Amino acid sequence: MAPALFALGGAALHKYPFTDRFLLFLAPAVLLLVGVGADHMGVLGKNVRGLGPLVALLVVGPVVLWNARYLLDPIRFEELRPVLEQFVELRQPEDACYLYYGAIPTARYYFPRLGIREASCTLGKAHREDWLRYCDDLQPFLGRGRVWVVFSHVCNWRGVDEIELIDRFLLRHGRAVMKIKRQNAGAYLYDLTAPPEISPGRPNGTAVTERRADLD
Repeated sequence: MAPALFALGGAALHKYPFTDRFLLFLAPAVLLLVGVGADHMGVLGKNVRGLGPLVALLVVGPVVLWNARYLLDPIRFEELRPVLEQFVELRQPEDACYLYYGAIPTARYYFPRLGIREASCTLGKAHREDWLRYCDDLQPFLGRGRVWVVFSHVCNWRGVDEIELIDRFLLRHGRAVMKIKRQNAGAYLYDLTAPPEISPGRPNGTAVTERRADLD
């Protein structure tokens, strides 16, 4: 169990996250301990009637019950599919689309299933070390009437929320028309045909339609 002690020490020094998938390396050792314990209980069960099934129930039962709840309420981290479904419904033939780089792997899975051609979207690139390059990537869209920004898996742990940065940049050159939102995913529609109209209390002087993309 030495690796577990090292990991625990690293966590105490705030150098290692002692949680979730970062502890998967402990699974083989834990399973061995469970196996040894079950074997000993099996030996004892020969002398105590009904002990074997009871131990099995105590070991397996909590795991089954804990995970059964996810059948009714699945874990959803980045719900891009319902966002893309509404995007398909609302997108017009002349619309441009910028696909944030974090969403590309998931989008490539759903695109053929939803009839979206990857070539119809501009694939974004990661610029985590130089955020201003996102603005350079978006320059070709300025002056267009309908521009979608589709995103998920947004990098926000390096000092800035990259989608918020992109949103602020585009609002300096136009206005937001619609925002489709889901947990850690979304699609924003912009009109970039003219500079924004500034008005008190509203950055771009226009109302923005917000929609929640619902799952079936």
